Amino acid sequence: MALEVKSMEDAINYLRDHGVYVTWGPIDLGVSIRAEITDPDGLAIELREWRHKPW
Repeated sequence: MALEVKSMEDAINYLRDHGVYVTWGPIDLGVSIRAEITDPDGLAIELREWRHKPW
């Protein structure tokens, strides 16, 4: 599953304040920034901040 966030920094800070930590990233991919968190079952959830939406 993937979630689009407006600001990766704000999303990470909010999640950290609520006990959820980034397990991978954030990585700058040029057109976007990507990071991952996990749900309580250990399944990955992608966070993506688009800098430019090509669509």
